[in-house]
Amino acid sequence: MSGTSMPNKVFGTVIAHSMRGKMLSRTEFQTLAESRDLQELVTRMKNTRYVDTLAKLGEPLTAEKVDNSLGEHLVNVHAKMMRIAEGAEVLDAYFLKYITWNQKIILKGKALGRSYDDLLPKINLRAEELTGRRDIVVRALVAKDFD
Repeated sequence: MSGTSMPNKVFGTVIAHSMRGKMLSRTEFQTLAESRDLQELVTRMKNTRYVDTLAKLGEPLTAEKVDNSLGEHLVNVHAKMMRIAEGAEVLDAYFLKYITWNQKIILKGKALGRSYDDLLPKINLRAEELTGRRDIVVRALVAKDFD
């Protein structure tokens, strides 16, 4: 945070501690781990701070949908921290992890001949939207080959 102003450092620290206080407790994790199926897990998670994140899930529920929804939430949290702590290289590097993951999925999928419909659920487009690269990624997804 060397390039970050002192007020932003203080604000970022307060926000980080606030987020830490909202994390799931050990007891909540234990309760979630005791879920018998995906439906019960999602129902229990709706009693946590993830209610808004999971509310937009459609039926039928799949592990991939839940994972993508929670991943999108995490991207938004990291983007918020990046806006507050401008110049924090560790946050920039961590955020690039999402972009790299998407590129890996697309390249591997194209090499295996996967279709757009197969690859789209595995891609986190929120990270691409925040970096202004969404159109490029969608074009890569619909491309027939590497060229």
